[in-house]
Amino acid sequence: MCLLFVTQITYTQNLKKAIAKIDTYHKELTNSFQKENTKKYTEKDFSNWVITSDHVSSTSGVHHIYYRQTYNGIEVYGAEASMHIASNGSIISKNNDFIPSLEEKIIGGKSPSLNPLNAVMAAAAVSKYKISENLKIVDIVDTKNHEFIVSKGGISSSEIPVKLMYQQNKKGDVVLVWNLSIDDIQGQNWFSYRINASTGELVDKNDWQVNCNLGENHDHSLETEYSTNSLSKEYEVVTMEESLEEYYALLGGSYRVYAMPIESPNHGSRTLVTGVENLTASPYGWHDTNGAPGVEYTISRGNNVYAYDDIANTNNPGTTANGGGSLNFDFPINTTWSAGNRSLPAAITNLFYWSNIIHDVVYQYGFDEASGNFQQNNYGNGGSQNDYVRAEAQDGSGTCNANFATPNDGSLPRMQMYVCNSRDGDLDNGVVVHEYGHGISNRLTGGRLNSGCLANSEQMGEGWSDYYALLFTMKSGDSGPASRGIGTWLVGQAGNGPGIREFPYSTNMAINSHTYSRTQTAVVPHGVGSVWAMMLYEMTWGLIDQYGFDPDIYNGTGGNNISLSLVTEALKLQPCSPGFVSGRDAILAADIALYNGANQCIIWAAFAKRGLGFSATQGSTNSNADNIQAFDLPPTSFNAPTSFCVTEGVQSGLSGGTPGGGVYSGPGVTDDGNGSTYSFNPFTAGEGSHTIIYTSSCGGSASDTILVTAAPAAPSITNDTFCAGDSVTLTATPNDINNTIEWYDATNGGNLLFTGNSYTFSPVGTTSVYAEEVLSPIPVSITVSHSNSQDIGTGSVACGAGAGAHTTSSYWRVFNLSGSFGITDDFNVNQVQFGLQSITSNFTATVRLHSLSGAFTTSNLTLLASQTVNVAPANNGSVISVPMSVTIPAGTIVVMEVFTPAQAGNLFMMGSNPNGENAPSYISAVDCGINQPSTLASIGFPNIHYVMNIIGEGSVANPCTGLRAEATATADNIPPIAIAQDFTVFLDVNGQATISSSNINNGSSDNCGIASMSVSPNFFNCASIGNQIVTLTVTDTEGNINTAQANVTVIDNLMPNIGTASNQTVSGNVNCQATLANYTSLVLATDNCGSPTITQNPPAGTLITGTTTVTLTATDASGNFDTTTFNVIIEDTTNPTINTIADQSVSGDAACQGLVGDYSS
Repeated sequence: MCLLFVTQITYTQNLKKAIAKIDTYHKELTNSFQKENTKKYTEKDFSNWVITSDHVSSTSGVHHIYYRQTYNGIEVYGAEASMHIASNGSIISKNNDFIPSLEEKIIGGKSPSLNPLNAVMAAAAVSKYKISENLKIVDIVDTKNHEFIVSKGGISSSEIPVKLMYQQNKKGDVVLVWNLSIDDIQGQNWFSYRINASTGELVDKNDWQVNCNLGENHDHSLETEYSTNSLSKEYEVVTMEESLEEYYALLGGSYRVYAMPIESPNHGSRTLVTGVENLTASPYGWHDTNGAPGVEYTISRGNNVYAYDDIANTNNPGTTANGGGSLNFDFPINTTWSAGNRSLPAAITNLFYWSNIIHDVVYQYGFDEASGNFQQNNYGNGGSQNDYVRAEAQDGSGTCNANFATPNDGSLPRMQMYVCNSRDGDLDNGVVVHEYGHGISNRLTGGRLNSGCLANSEQMGEGWSDYYALLFTMKSGDSGPASRGIGTWLVGQAGNGPGIREFPYSTNMAINSHTYSRTQTAVVPHGVGSVWAMMLYEMTWGLIDQYGFDPDIYNGTGGNNISLSLVTEALKLQPCSPGFVSGRDAILAADIALYNGANQCIIWAAFAKRGLGFSATQGSTNSNADNIQAFDLPPTSFNAPTSFCVTEGVQSGLSGGTPGGGVYSGPGVTDDGNGSTYSFNPFTAGEGSHTIIYTSSCGGSASDTILVTAAPAAPSITNDTFCAGDSVTLTATPNDINNTIEWYDATNGGNLLFTGNSYTFSPVGTTSVYAEEVLSPIPVSITVSHSNSQDIGTGSVACGAGAGAHTTSSYWRVFNLSGSFGITDDFNVNQVQFGLQSITSNFTATVRLHSLSGAFTTSNLTLLASQTVNVAPANNGSVISVPMSVTIPAGTIVVMEVFTPAQAGNLFMMGSNPNGENAPSYISAVDCGINQPSTLASIGFPNIHYVMNIIGEGSVANPCTGLRAEATATADNIPPIAIAQDFTVFLDVNGQATISSSNINNGSSDNCGIASMSVSPNFFNCASIGNQIVTLTVTDTEGNINTAQANVTVIDNLMPNIGTASNQTVSGNVNCQATLANYTSLVLATDNCGSPTITQNPPAGTLITGTTTVTLTATDASGNFDTTTFNVIIEDTTNPTINTIADQSVSGDAACQGLVGDYSS
């Protein structure tokens, strides 16, 4: 089985291309269904499902997505839903048959007590099959999903798929079941069973094999299993390089057959046909299987069909027709069948030919690989392969009958053709098409992996099959009123015989009087189906009357081609288990998808003629006895756009008229001629209100108005300046004081900033904003309704089982004015309406409007208005209008209540709309045991189509966009006032000095404030000594700058530093004199501004006598000086000179001693 789980998604190649879109559709599915079924479904119901299949239609481009409900990851049999999305993203159709409040309905164990083998044995016991071989599990397909393949057991022609599922039983309980199918080895049935996984009891049984027993009543159900080989191998598509002639020579065969459109030997002769293969549908011919030029089979076997006899009733291939290497299938025939003269090769050739023809034709109308057709090799075009048709000629399992068994895509279908007395059904081409038609309708309804969707009583499977048989055998010269029987050859009638249905098909009511009500007592399914086929036949001839008949069934454009397109596409659009109304609506939706609704009235006229008109109701599709026919056409309605601006240009592709197929007219209108759309030129129409008329081809007309308005000029504005961090207010004055101003951040588009004449904000830097004058809203009349029509039908749901009328009841409807109806302004109500179906005497009802805040409970309702109204039996079946005046504030969720108090004998039944609604209704009723609502979940009967409307006056936005005026908030651009002063700076010991702006600033100022000041240069050294010009730069908070200059006097006032010198000793001359040397080198001197100059005093060369003090002076460039002193001492190094004197004598004393005298002189 190929399923795509929400939490674990596994897509085949063709699905991967649509992941992004599918995610969007999933949200749409959940949101849409929850919105429309607030009471009926829980959040869990829409949070647990799988996708069973999806594909994009090759004809309409509609993306068809099919869902199945799950619980704890286990699928729920029969709980189906679908979404159908047009290529432009709009929803063409949606269907939902999920089980509401599923979890509450589940009973019994949530895990199986029986294993798959037990389940097969239980099913065999139900049908009294005798198991003759040991049962065993031969394959575990998916352990997580409990999916197995069980051996044949001697009871089945094919292995038995078994899968764990849930199913709702006849009591409404949901139980765990084993879903399995047994292909009866006798070829009589192919039953699908749901066996209770806990008890082994039979919950449900359907027969996949559709038997066409000349209209006898029989169960009509089909396969619901998923194929175990449904994941197809993707084949590369081979490009054909050969010419068509060469290619046909490789693939084409010759077939002597009753060629299309000949219905049987009663309707024409056999011919030898060649080149009948359609390369679009069968690109490699009818005998290919590998997707390469050249045939794989020369017998009646190929990619689409394997035709053989099953006279022995073994469900296995017997004799085939063999065309040899030249594929020449030309065999003699005796049309009078007997056991001794079967003409098998000729019969098998005819069956092979027609089965391929049907395949190729319906391929053109969208029954292709992706949608689940029958092919061995899908050539890489999506879908699941390995499911060619097994066409069994002269099958031995019965007589005067035929059948078709349709398993899911990827599993082999089987068609069994029987003989009837002396007639061979293989030669009744209408019957062949009929049987193949079952395969078409079952594969397309509900998706290719859900073939069990046509098992309900009102399903129309037999009708579609008859329809295809009629269309494939239709020919030029036929007419709608002529009588056409089905199966005339098989049952031994003449070609113009009445056939096997109650009436032959004819648009002449005197020949075929079928209307919808006939289905109530008709045999199921053939009698029911024949009524549907008659309706389709009626529609086909209506289309042929309009467009003619085209014998080119492949590519023609006649009414017959359009009919085939509509019916085939509608099969994909309709819900699982459809009824006549849902089938009709699917055809109408297909017409919108394929032809923009151009054929709506033709379709309606055909169905209305046969009782399936606008007011017809189908009731439950599980019953064919509860429908109500009606012969009315839909009322013509037209909703035009409210307004356009005169400058908007031509508006194309407008629509709004229903039913489709009509013509639009009025000022500025050009009808597009397609029955669906028109264009409107506001400039041509001019300013003012214009009436546009839609004339339906159904005979009615309706009108609506379009208001054309003029765009206002740009408003006048005032600009302003601001300082950083401050707010600024810009103003705009509208041309009309009744209009408003909207402020945006761009000249076109952009973001809405504010609404109002004055816009105050805090910009960062100079900022432009744009003021646009918005015209006042346009007043319009508004009817708020959830009903699809205002017709009052019969059979409204009442208490209990639906019989009787209500007393002491309240009928409720919820209207989300902004969310559902786009009403964003105050809503001025002037009247309310409700439908009255039936009362028995004069009665007084009360109509109330409440506002709702929060959940739907009594405590959350606030009464807005109340009005009583007297009604009488004469009002039955009509819509009652009740005046009521109240203004409902914008954004209000409104609850309308119709209260009918209990009065003895005064029974009241609310009127319901037979054509559906787009939101649920509710009823609380004492006689139903339901009182005033505590929550929506506590009141009953959702989805009753009560007619309840609120009418009043509202407004819509004017479409004209005014010119925008630019308003600028300018950041302050006035430079600051810069004032500078002179300054003196002294170099430091390093010969450097710096200053700051504060040293130079002398009172600079700014209106917004000064952000910063700087001075340049601000660094000085010895080279700067003297006067320097500096610049003071002042910057304000907006970045504006101004400068001023000043003189900075750089002064070096630091003395040099001179070292000390020791005293110096010099030698004097003979005069004791000396000359001073240069003593400047005796010391070192440093200075902050380089090396100072050292001078000496007395200078060198000075003649000194005696000790002399010398001063050394270090002087820098600025005149700063420092001194040091030392003494220079003269040293006498010359010996003195003394004169020579004569010896001197002195007198001695007695001792011979004498005194020395002074001789120095």
